[in-house]
Amino acid sequence: MGADVCYARLSSGRGNDVTRRGMTGALWVSALCWASAAFAQSDAGLVAETRLKGRIVERGTHDLPLDALVSVPDAGLLVEAGLDGAFELGLPAGSWDVVIQSPGHEPLMVTETTRAGEEREVTYRLRRLLGAKYETVVRSPPFRTQVPAVTLSGRELTGVAGTQGEPLRVVTTLPGVTTLGSGLSYPVVRGASPSATGFFVDGVRIPQLFHLLAGPSVIHPDFLDAIDYFADAPLAFGRLTGGVVSASVTKPRDRWRASVSVDLLNAGAFVEAPLPTGTTVTLAGRTSTTGWLTSLIAPAINPAVTPIAQVYDYQGRVEQKVARASLRLLALGSSDLIGTQPTDTSQATTLLSSAFHRLDVRLLAPVGGGVLELGGGVGWERLGTWRELRSARTDALELLKQTGAGRATYRLEADAWAFRAGLDAELQHATVEGFTSNAAHSGPASDGVMGGGFAELGLFAGDWQLSGGLRADLYRSASTTLLGVDPRVSLRWQASPDSSAHVLLGVAHQAPSLLLPLPVSDFGALERGLQEEVHTSVGGEWTSPWSVKVQADAFLNLIPKARERSILEYLANVETVDSRYQGSRTGRAVGLELMLRLPERGRVFGWLSYTLMRSERSRAFGVLGQPSLVQVEQLPFAFDQTHTLNAVAGYQWANGWRLSGTFHVNTGRPESGEFSSRTMRLVPTDLGERWAPVALNQVDRLPTFFRLDVGAAKTWVFDRHTLELHLDFFNLTLSQEVYGYNYTYAPDGTPWRQPVAVPVFFPSIGLKGTL
Repeated sequence: MGADVCYARLSSGRGNDVTRRGMTGALWVSALCWASAAFAQSDAGLVAETRLKGRIVERGTHDLPLDALVSVPDAGLLVEAGLDGAFELGLPAGSWDVVIQSPGHEPLMVTETTRAGEEREVTYRLRRLLGAKYETVVRSPPFRTQVPAVTLSGRELTGVAGTQGEPLRVVTTLPGVTTLGSGLSYPVVRGASPSATGFFVDGVRIPQLFHLLAGPSVIHPDFLDAIDYFADAPLAFGRLTGGVVSASVTKPRDRWRASVSVDLLNAGAFVEAPLPTGTTVTLAGRTSTTGWLTSLIAPAINPAVTPIAQVYDYQGRVEQKVARASLRLLALGSSDLIGTQPTDTSQATTLLSSAFHRLDVRLLAPVGGGVLELGGGVGWERLGTWRELRSARTDALELLKQTGAGRATYRLEADAWAFRAGLDAELQHATVEGFTSNAAHSGPASDGVMGGGFAELGLFAGDWQLSGGLRADLYRSASTTLLGVDPRVSLRWQASPDSSAHVLLGVAHQAPSLLLPLPVSDFGALERGLQEEVHTSVGGEWTSPWSVKVQADAFLNLIPKARERSILEYLANVETVDSRYQGSRTGRAVGLELMLRLPERGRVFGWLSYTLMRSERSRAFGVLGQPSLVQVEQLPFAFDQTHTLNAVAGYQWANGWRLSGTFHVNTGRPESGEFSSRTMRLVPTDLGERWAPVALNQVDRLPTFFRLDVGAAKTWVFDRHTLELHLDFFNLTLSQEVYGYNYTYAPDGTPWRQPVAVPVFFPSIGLKGTL
């Protein structure tokens, strides 16, 4: 059997199927070629006189393909490359067809001419099938009892239209997740307030995912390799009544790699360098080009004002192997400064600033058959606005927060069980500081410490998995000490290899919070008690014969104690009719989540997610015309949206082209006045018809909104690097989302209602080079 026949089998449609099945299938194909050639050469008495040494890598990334095989069919030779991609074989003098193959890559045939006594060194570069993702993702296995609602990686992170290649934006397309508004960053999970959901990067909590709500993410995309989304916060995270978005950073590799990118909004760089000492250093960062662009076009729009936009973020990681342990230092930070500067120096400059910084150290070490994690860090946050006149501040308001945290976790797993336990604590100091032209003043300062511990056990027997756990947290401020106890139990049944069902019941507590996660302390209103929720959910999964994964979850979250404060109440200590009922406010959220997902394999990826939900809170309100009468009812919450639908799809061509699209539709939130206007009706007066607010149980819904995003990319793969050109259009349809209404009057006194809406449109074109 000649090399042409062997290679034909490898490169045919059947051969690609064999390649995808992994090393076992490849061995069978090569063994058939070897068997026929071995007999042919046995009579020829060929003697290996040349040493062919080489290494197999992936084109563009220089990564090491797994299970790589090198065969010379006509000589009856077959060797397997090592984990470092190296191989060596002996060949007689002559001309030979060498076949190289690895799962997930196109087979390669190279003709080598050898001479007697020669030693040759070669490098073979394999092209990844379909030009899919030129990146190898290596993740540590998750805790067996901790099952995320959705895990995203590869093209699902960077190839979704409307995200500008930002992995963290993809979270807003998942079931159960809505947003404050189109393009804004804070996810709303199952109708809870955004401050009930926690954001974590490699176990370190950060206050926000994006620059100033609508900007780019605060983490460079190349710094991340996967995102886990939990609709219910796992016990290990704690002190959260909502969900968790947990991002995993890339794992250290044994080779140098780097990338540089630039688009209409950002310029960024990423570099990872392994050192001879066993240390791996990873650095990344981005800065916004918005200020430069706006400075070019601003004079044509408004020559009297110069916009200011100074935005940057940074990430750094140093990881060191110490015997069998691993020591990691992680630094994260983000800073935004935007505003307008009048060209007339007699006019004041208005600025808005947001920043945070994190420094964290972690030690992972094998202990007693399990893994021990010890970690701790410090953090600093600021949100402020001020005015400057001739370089002097005339007035300012800043929220400042400093934190210090420590943690210890131990996990141990066996065939029939898994156990995990941990302790953590966090100290906080937060202040509200103000400054006017007359004097400086400070608002309420709050200090405190939160500490807790958890333990969870999973038992596995056949098709059943029973998991239970308990978390206890102590909240202590200068005047208040509170205890929150959170039990959790879940049951999972693997009905068949392709289907399963699960049920969950748990309790969650959290300190009183603002509706938005601003950098203020969790102890500012601790005397009002903890937020408390009871979470229940039931659902199932099924993988169809076409590899489409179907997920369904029904949930009911009961809220015996809701402690969600308005920003006005926190800053100005304003009391309203509604806030007097804050101590007894209750609520609930009920819904159904569906997701049809095509795994990221082959040419196509995508998913369809739908959420049907109702989120309510008890509200106290006055009755129009009867100021002494107050009613209390369960009414739609500020973030309630009845229907939310997302359809995501992407297609990858073998020549490096990729096309993707995202369709989004949601029904409107209540026009209750919390994050919108307050519904008004015309009432007759002596001066004619005038606008008057309706009772809270009669407010309208904002209009339904839909949006279409489109993205395209082209990747060129070279021997040692790749180059990608991408285009992305957020809201290509220029649809306007209505956030409220202005109830006003025309010059002649006629009542007039005008929608507050803008077509949020983000076009992006960029270029990225990767080594």
